[in-house]
Amino acid sequence: MSYDIYNTWKDDKYLPIECLINTVLLYNKYREIIQFDLSYYNSPKTKEKIKEFLSSCKNIITKEDTNGNIIVYLHENKQNVEKKLSHCAFRTSAFADLLDPLFYSIKGSWPSIFAKKRIVQVSFNIIHPSGRTGAMLIQMSNVRISNKISKIYNYFIHLSKIIEEIDPSLQTSFCLHTKPGLWKSSPELVVDMYKII
Repeated sequence: MSYDIYNTWKDDKYLPIECLINTVLLYNKYREIIQFDLSYYNSPKTKEKIKEFLSSCKNIITKEDTNGNIIVYLHENKQNVEKKLSHCAFRTSAFADLLDPLFYSIKGSWPSIFAKKRIVQVSFNIIHPSGRTGAMLIQMSNVRISNKISKIYNYFIHLSKIIEEIDPSLQTSFCLHTKPGLWKSSPELVVDMYKII
């Protein structure tokens, strides 16, 4: 079923590619729970498309909080997931560990991390042939991550191979991004695409 969903939605320009890939990973049992944070998306059309997409998915359970975080898990895992969810709230360290304990092993404390200077944003990104990109996993870190980068890199390569099985035309990137001062006090300079000539 997951590949049918992928093939149906892969060229929809309003559905973020990371939402689609994370859902395929959920169906294929690589992820137990996934999250779509609607606050990341500025376009009302994109937010509507995410909800339309979720309503087309079968055998899933969705829960949305007042901040626009939507969590998704398989109906067959309801009892186990809801037991784990009962011990944590959205946007907490415990919740991040539910999403992906290996990736989030270098997370900073939420939301106090934003009071620290020169924190590091770590992300695994999906790149669609059309140029659409999105962060499949993203976090803010203020811990010394150099001794954990090797483990995180190996995990990135592992996920990249899984994504290649879904669609060999997709590319992935592993990004460490920092800026001076407090994160929210300066603009985030982002380029649309890197080109090697």
